[in-house]
Amino acid sequence: MSHRRTLIGCLLATVAVVSCGCATTDALRHARFAIEDDLSVYTINGTGDDFKEVIKRARTGETPREPLWDAYFQPALAPDGVTVGCIRFRSYTRRSSNNPSVLPQQSSEVIIIRTTSTDKSMQVVHSVPGERGVVYRLGSPIWSLDGRGLFFIANSRILAHWLDTGLTQTITDIPGADAAGIAEDFITTSYLRLSRDGQEIFALLHSLRSSSYSVWRIHWATGSARQVWKGNWWGRSVVRVDPPLPAELDDAAVEALFGSREFPVLAPRFSVDGRFYFFTRYRQGFFGRLWIAGYDVEAHREFTVRTLRRGLLWK
Repeated sequence: MSHRRTLIGCLLATVAVVSCGCATTDALRHARFAIEDDLSVYTINGTGDDFKEVIKRARTGETPREPLWDAYFQPALAPDGVTVGCIRFRSYTRRSSNNPSVLPQQSSEVIIIRTTSTDKSMQVVHSVPGERGVVYRLGSPIWSLDGRGLFFIANSRILAHWLDTGLTQTITDIPGADAAGIAEDFITTSYLRLSRDGQEIFALLHSLRSSSYSVWRIHWATGSARQVWKGNWWGRSVVRVDPPLPAELDDAAVEALFGSREFPVLAPRFSVDGRFYFFTRYRQGFFGRLWIAGYDVEAHREFTVRTLRRGLLWK
């Protein structure tokens, strides 16, 4: 009898583990977000098997050193699951930023892309001309929880574009010389993120006058902004975060900007229920790799979603 009870207990435990695994897989399959890879934008789910192109980079010309591209950065998927907000950089160059001969052709734009089964439309909601330095300081579109507003940063101004009215307004102007910038997902170190309740925007910014960084807390409805931390980068490199995080950052700021205290990352993207967050990883050197990873807050584990690219030598 004792042996039989033990066997039944093992079977029940096995069924519970399998059921839990199926539930987790199902939750990941329904989690969707947008990513950038090689200057193009895609949507992907948490298991990595539903991978769709949203917009592809387009070659627009060339310089003696390199091609020029209409390139796309820092995408965010709206709550409706089909609309994407991102940055489009016109005539982008990877190796010669602020090239005086190219700047007149350049601009950076916040755009909204709507894709249906039969059509794709694109709307420009904000544009920055090709001025030295300034053209690189547009970034990080994020959606309001209801999908009616798109927040972003231009230089040091936090702005909102409202879909129902078509208006774009300044929420607040960050004082001093702290700003954001355009960068590919795997090297992004300045960005905006929304708090869990949707009432606040947290901004990780870099100084234009020094090598320091800062974190700001913005109540978007009132425009109030407060700096909660300023200092040097705390990672072993500027593309990673090494705990412990600064004590001045409360749990709301840490969760929004880095995912969690136990496993902080840069530019996390969250599932609707908050159980998972997703981020870009890369490994330099021989047999380098770029991939999308995730973290399960309940199970306390990192997992691979999808490998994007591999290289014999990744610089």
